Amino acid sequence: MKPQAFLFDCDGTTVQSESLAMKVALDTAYGHFGKDYDPTLISFLSGKSFRQICDAVEENVGEKIPAAAYPALDKKQLHDTIAVLAADVTPVPGIVPQLQRLQTEGKPCAIVTSSPLERVEPCIDRVQDDGKTLRPYFPQVFSAEDPKIFPEGPRNKPDPSIYLHAAKTLGVEPGQSLAFEDSLSGVRSAVRAGIPVVAIVGADHITDKEARAGQLRAAAAQPGEGFQGVPDIIVMHHWDELPAVESALARSASYQDAVQLYNLENSREKSAPSKSAVPEAAYQRAPVAQSLTAADLHRAAARTQ
Repeated sequence: MKPQAFLFDCDGTTVQSESLAMKVALDTAYGHFGKDYDPTLISFLSGKSFRQICDAVEENVGEKIPAAAYPALDKKQLHDTIAVLAADVTPVPGIVPQLQRLQTEGKPCAIVTSSPLERVEPCIDRVQDDGKTLRPYFPQVFSAEDPKIFPEGPRNKPDPSIYLHAAKTLGVEPGQSLAFEDSLSGVRSAVRAGIPVVAIVGADHITDKEARAGQLRAAAAQPGEGFQGVPDIIVMHHWDELPAVESALARSASYQDAVQLYNLENSREKSAPSKSAVPEAAYQRAPVAQSLTAADLHRAAARTQ
């Protein structure tokens, strides 16, 4: 199979924005209640919208952010996030040469994200050390929070709607596309859309890459209402592995065949899903402790199984 479109998540996949943006979001949400938090939450809650983060914080704190206060809080975190990203965001290591190659080969690329456009644009428009931006590589950007796409309200990942909309707009079938994701919710969004997905664990917010790889595989394998999970997915540790992924795809009749071929030809030991891998349900429903540890989240995960 040869993908006809390459669909890139933004935060944590294309640019190293998760650590920057998540710190702002958690500072804002916990700051509303005058409380501190464990910095490891930055990794655990990556890929979540500010509303989803606030829901988790409210559950932990045992208080609700008043409906009348939320819009101002959301506006503050977005303003602060944009300022931080415009000043400090950088591409995920290794992605720029791959984007240059894909562009030279005439392979269509697009951003497909849950983040609002106001947050995405500073990421792809920031001038990097080479004097260039990422904008030329992404002629189209699709946001799950774009009211022009979803006037009824955001459809954040793991909802598959934004991926389905992107494929339709680009004129390709979902199964003829290839998605790249770093978060559990993003992987599940692509799987639910019927789009082959490659996970990437190369960004700076992912500290334990092998553990994260197992979690991403578990998220892809977990069935949900109205859809089945997939047996396995390809996980890249660095963007320079993309040519090997494309080679495996080109020599395979199906994505699952490509997964097996890629794993066979690459020496890195596969991080298979295990009981230690946190299912997406835990990220959606687990209470967020003020000093949450990995053990706390795994215990929460066990309660959802």
